[in-house]
Amino acid sequence: MNINSFDRLGQAGAAMMQDSANRVASVPEHLGSGGVDVMDVAKSSIELSQAKVQMAMGAYLIRTQEELMNSTLQLFGVGKNCNCKY
Repeated sequence: MNINSFDRLGQAGAAMMQDSANRVASVPEHLGSGGVDVMDVAKSSIELSQAKVQMAMGAYLIRTQEELMNSTLQLFGVGKNCNCKY
């Protein structure tokens, strides 16, 4: 896997979160008409939690891969902490 696939994971989580937030925003309208099912609210809440976890996981994996790449570059003498003389 590479950073692009981790980024897509985070983007998918953001899309899920936006969809759930849109559904939650429509709840007050449906409450007035009596058209809200408790299971729909619970499902939206669960999906919102899953989206948060997915976005956090994508961000964590990107940071981890970035740290790994920086460590590898420093190992080979490339990077901001390198004190090489030519």
